[in-house]
Amino acid sequence: MSDIERDDISLQHQFEFCEDTIKKLEDGKQIVTKSVDELSTRSLNYLFLPYYLATVTQNLIVEPKERLSSLDRAKIYLRDFLKRLKSYSIIDFDLWDLNEDNGEKEKGQSKHDIDLSKQRELKLRRFQQEKELEELVKSLESELYTNADDDGLMRELILNRLHLAAMKSISEIEQIDQERPMVEHMLKIQAGEAEILPKQPMNRFAPTPYIIARDEVQKKVFGLGYPSIPTMTVNEWYDDMVKNGRFNAINPSSSEKSSNSNAVDEETREEQERARLQRWDEYKDHHRRGWGNMHNKG
Repeated sequence: MSDIERDDISLQHQFEFCEDTIKKLEDGKQIVTKSVDELSTRSLNYLFLPYYLATVTQNLIVEPKERLSSLDRAKIYLRDFLKRLKSYSIIDFDLWDLNEDNGEKEKGQSKHDIDLSKQRELKLRRFQQEKELEELVKSLESELYTNADDDGLMRELILNRLHLAAMKSISEIEQIDQERPMVEHMLKIQAGEAEILPKQPMNRFAPTPYIIARDEVQKKVFGLGYPSIPTMTVNEWYDDMVKNGRFNAINPSSSEKSSNSNAVDEETREEQERARLQRWDEYKDHHRRGWGNMHNKG
């Protein structure tokens, strides 16, 4: 026998033990009064059994044909867990859709009768309550760490954990209800009773080509986009720019004037440089090197 088979048998025995424990609790609770105050702090932990069984059952990795039965068993455990907490007045919120058996729902209001806006409000409110309970549980755990012998503190912690597990159970039931139709459809596909729906092609339209122009004048020159026809020539655009003073008009002979002016300036600079060098030569002729420094020379 392989280790996997031994683990499966051991897990099955643990499931049977938990189910027997739940049945014993079910038989015993008919004798006592359904009041959480009459339950000892240690026995409160037994109320978690259906919730833990549902969590394990829901997360088992099984074949698709066995997934439906796993989801159904997990939902039964969760419904039983919530009903027990409700019977002991540990939770006080309404439990919708918990009395249905074999797909038949009771008459009256169910969660499907609530409009979508109210469902969103309920989910948001439940999400906020879960966060608040998680913070409270963490705070109680930290406090219990320093007061391990405080029975009242331990009892409060367990009751809040049960309340938090109840909130999560409702979300898990909703997830099961969403997953079950998908598993059923997958089994029908495997059996050849249904076909895989083809993906609908996406309607994609080619974008209209366009050219981003810097200003309206450029749009008029180059058009509003290929292959539109320009509304004016480049020369007309240039004349319009000159007319509006965007830049000064260039005289056709201005380039020649500019070149002549540059030549005159160059000749002037050369004359000034020659005059400077000539003055420097004359200075050196009349002032020989070292004549100016006659200090301490007798």
